[in-house]
Amino acid sequence: FQSIFLRIKYRIFSKTVFYVSDTMEFNTGKSYPGASNSNIFLDEKNILTVVSKTNKKVIYKPYPSRQYYANRLSFLYDHIKHFKNFFFFQEEEDFRYVRSLANIIITQANESTLEWCIGSEVPLVYLESSKYNSLKDDKVIEVFKKSFFFFNCDYENWEKDLLDFLNLPMNTIDRLWKEK
Repeated sequence: FQSIFLRIKYRIFSKTVFYVSDTMEFNTGKSYPGASNSNIFLDEKNILTVVSKTNKKVIYKPYPSRQYYANRLSFLYDHIKHFKNFFFFQEEEDFRYVRSLANIIITQANESTLEWCIGSEVPLVYLESSKYNSLKDDKVIEVFKKSFFFFNCDYENWEKDLLDFLNLPMNTIDRLWKEK
């Protein structure tokens, strides 16, 4: 019922890839050993560009944090407003209340947001990078690879691999998910 209601409310009637960002706002003073805040912001823009090329509707939910000097969301909106298949949650809508819109979820979250993604019970794509928010060790990475569709953003051509995967027919993705 919730999925039907939300699809009517937001006028989203096709298969969807829901990108749930865990990227914190830039200019927070927070940094990671391998990346600056500006690199993290550019990586977020890159992910948005990659997923915009899929044959499915893309829903983008930025992380609901307001720790910035400039309005990061306005920069991101300017970047994606011309993508024809995008829906951008600009409101502070909590993901758990809109997750039923997802047919596929993409995230790099490894804390509480990941729990909400898993609870959606739809195919889950996990984006990993050693630059920031990296998983604890190789054992955890292996568990994630077995449990989710796993793409390491540190590898060359990961964007093409992700896009090839997202462009698979939904019934193929669902079958592969059930195998996981």
